[in-house]
Amino acid sequence: MLLLALAACTAESPGIASPQADLPAIDRERVLDHTAAVLSVGPRLVATPGEEAAAEIIAARLADTGLEVRDHWFTFDAWRPGTATITVGTEVRPVRALSPTPLGAIDGPLAEPGAAGTVGVYSSWDASRAEQFLTALFEDCSAFVRVTEWTGPDDEDLVEVGHTLEGSSLPGIAIGAGDGAWLREHLGEPVRLDV
Repeated sequence: MLLLALAACTAESPGIASPQADLPAIDRERVLDHTAAVLSVGPRLVATPGEEAAAEIIAARLADTGLEVRDHWFTFDAWRPGTATITVGTEVRPVRALSPTPLGAIDGPLAEPGAAGTVGVYSSWDASRAEQFLTALFEDCSAFVRVTEWTGPDDEDLVEVGHTLEGSSLPGIAIGAGDGAWLREHLGEPVRLDV
């Protein structure tokens, strides 16, 4: 939305005087340029350096059009994941619970893709998280594991943790590429998920 607003800063609206009337109209290249600039910072999750960098780019570009730019800070309630783990054999690894996820312990064989009664493993390359979550739900999986296949600076896993479906009875977790590779070595084995 901010990109559209940024691109629209030079457009004239009927009946509204524009202080920027002498600037060129919006064009495809400008929109793509603004988009590329914001995307260049990488992930822009709330309260991260990426979000701050993207906001600075947008503010600078808005200021370049002659607009007065101000920060307006506000607070909001956010879900914070608690402690969650996945256990294969005797090895226990921390994981991130997807919001909101039912709490408790789930046992089942590990499968990719998931099937009835399994802890289903799904790759971020294959489809959207929501689509995969619904697939796991309809396949009657006992739990959903989302493997984020991309990494960030210094090969650090950048695990996307976000909203899945309100009120679902299917527990869901997110893990990074490294833990995903480890987990795939144990397909077919029993696992325990504690959320």
